[in-house]
Amino acid sequence: MTSPLADSRQCLERGEADYIVVGTAYADHVQIRFLGPFEGQTVLWDARLYTLDYCREHLAGADRPDSRCTRQFIEITPGAQGTISVNIGLQLKHFDEAAIRNTILMMRRYKRLRRGRHEFGTGQQPR
Repeated sequence: MTSPLADSRQCLERGEADYIVVGTAYADHVQIRFLGPFEGQTVLWDARLYTLDYCREHLAGADRPDSRCTRQFIEITPGAQGTISVNIGLQLKHFDEAAIRNTILMMRRYKRLRRGRHEFGTGQQPR
C-alpha cells in the first residue's frame, strides 16, 4: 500500500495531471501538490495557497500576528516523506483555475527559492 504523497507523485510523474487538489478547494484557500524544481532537483511541492484576507482572518494568532499577513509571502519548510511544504499568501480575492496555474508557474520559474519565509510586494494594512 502506498501513501497519498507517493500516489500524488506517481500521478504527476506519469503526466496524468499538472497538479492535484488535496481535499476541498475553497475560493480563499486551497491545498495542491505539484512537481517543480527546488535546490537542483525536481520535488513534490505540498502547497497551501491563501488569500491574504483568509490569512489575516484565520491564521493570525499569538504565533502569527496580523503583521505577518500584510504582504504577499512564500514560506518554505521541509515536508513529510521527502516533499517540500510551502505556504503561499497572495493578494487575490479568490483562487480559480487561472490563479492556481499562475502560482504554480511562479514557483517553477523562480530560480532563487530558499527555505524560510520570503515576503514580497508592498505592505497592505489588514482590513
